[in-house]
Amino acid sequence: MGVREAKKEQVRQRLLEVAQEKFALQGYENTTVADIVVDAGIGRGTFYNYFVDLKGIFDEIIDHHYQIMRIKVKEARAKQKTIYDFLYASFITYLDYVSQPPLQAFYVNNQAYIRSISFGSETIQHILREITEDLQAAGLISEKTKAQEYQLLSYVLVGTVSEMFFNLYHSDINISNEDLAQYLSDLFVNGLGSHR
Repeated sequence: MGVREAKKEQVRQRLLEVAQEKFALQGYENTTVADIVVDAGIGRGTFYNYFVDLKGIFDEIIDHHYQIMRIKVKEARAKQKTIYDFLYASFITYLDYVSQPPLQAFYVNNQAYIRSISFGSETIQHILREITEDLQAAGLISEKTKAQEYQLLSYVLVGTVSEMFFNLYHSDINISNEDLAQYLSDLFVNGLGSHR
């Protein structure tokens, strides 16, 4: 990479960092391009050299984190031999990732927008396909199961853990990531009223 390309990449990364900070503090609905460029110390026109609009930069930030989560969750699931361990590894990896202090505020303060874009995201669609593939490859679900059932299961697994994270943040329930991952794994494997 030449000097000019390196400089452009630095500006782009600075915009992404500042935007994520602004979205975490103010939320998507309350953040403007002007907020980002002022804190990044660049001109407004420069922003548009890198991103079409506010939605474009937000979507790129989300996709970046989905890509990281996808890799981490896939690695955690790869070693599991039981359906319970597979689910627990998936849940705890997700929860630990989004609970990190810089990301927690970002996810909590932007939950409405994140919900609106999540399942339409190409990365999330890839994650959903990988859940099915990984369950089949590990021999944890029958290959006779209909494709539609796999798809529904994937939606439930991904949607449940993210909704629990969002809602627990605003509740008076104090539960650790480990206990929540255990609860969800028990619920999916054994149903309501299960005890380990």
